Amino acid sequence: MNIFKENIDFLKDIPLDAVLKADEEFFSVMKSIRERLGDKKYWLDNYVERILEAINYRQASECSEDGFKANCDLRHLCIEILNGDESEHLLYFEIKEAMEKYRNIYQEYETVRSLTMITVFSEYMKIAVNGYLQETAENLGNVIDSIKLKEYFDNISAIVGEREMERFNLAIKCRFMIAPVLSIYLQGMMNDYLYCFLHRDRETSRLVFQLLLDEN
Repeated sequence: MNIFKENIDFLKDIPLDAVLKADEEFFSVMKSIRERLGDKKYWLDNYVERILEAINYRQASECSEDGFKANCDLRHLCIEILNGDESEHLLYFEIKEAMEKYRNIYQEYETVRSLTMITVFSEYMKIAVNGYLQETAENLGNVIDSIKLKEYFDNISAIVGEREMERFNLAIKCRFMIAPVLSIYLQGMMNDYLYCFLHRDRETSRLVFQLLLDEN
């Protein structure tokens, strides 16, 4: 099946029906749990408030921009090394080695940089993602009290059962985390990364991904 048959296929992944169903599930399960909690229903209200604040801590536009900037940082790092500067980055020697290889083959500056970025991207992405997740989690910890959150979860589970709370958490995730932080961050990285693939080398009049595929 051709998953890119229509233009709209590039714009959506999760069916709208699934989002609408998740919306119904969220309110249905929450209402059921609140009724069972009786005068302790404020536990659930406080729990949901904290969960939603955590989900909304980083806006989608911010996450995407963070990812795009992370790949731009790799681009700038390659420029510095290509210009002869040294760096303390973990991938300095890998970048330098790749650049030396492609400088012996291609004349165009941007072609060499694009090929180098593609060569080291997987390792760079691991470093960038780990750093981003750690930093964001730490910052989130300054806003959300995870101990209190767990306390609410345990107290509510003691009354309605842990399985019901797990079902509720899943309903929250399906309804409000359509595109999690990391997914958006990675897409931002990919948006800049694709410029490397689509660069056309002026000397050969070929796109960079064609040069890579025909290397050997």
